[in-house]
Amino acid sequence: MNPNITDTVLIFGASTFIKEIDIYKLLNLGYTTFGINIHEFKTDYVSFVDTWIAKKNESLQGTIITQSRHTVRSPFIYFDDFSYDFTHDYLLKWLHGRCKKAILIGAADFVDDKHYNSDFKFTYCESCKKRSIKFIESIKDMEIFKMNKDGILNVPIWEVEK
Repeated sequence: MNPNITDTVLIFGASTFIKEIDIYKLLNLGYTTFGINIHEFKTDYVSFVDTWIAKKNESLQGTIITQSRHTVRSPFIYFDDFSYDFTHDYLLKWLHGRCKKAILIGAADFVDDKHYNSDFKFTYCESCKKRSIKFIESIKDMEIFKMNKDGILNVPIWEVEK
């Protein structure tokens, strides 16, 4: 295990579910936090694979996890895996062996095509979605949870400890 990464990690996506929760409460639970692409709040790490996000790397908060094809500001970690359908799949592959439990918060919900923080429509092909779901549901080296009860992944729901 990496001593800088807690056994439980929180992975923040951009689904509209993010608007329904207390982000700052979650960020202050003491777990290592990961953001996928762009967020208005700071996470410990931020992961992306798309060139359009790489162009905004200076404004991203947290240590960047991306592919070496992108030139980014420090601190960063390069992880050259190109077998994924979505950034959440890429990040879960990087987390292999680094944590015991990953909580998906507005990530891999596959509920609609909206993002909480932009008008950009999230479009994907059904076969990519199916492969991603199959990949996530088959992960055995860490426990995977979702926070969004409406998310379609067949994984346990994680409730915030009171």
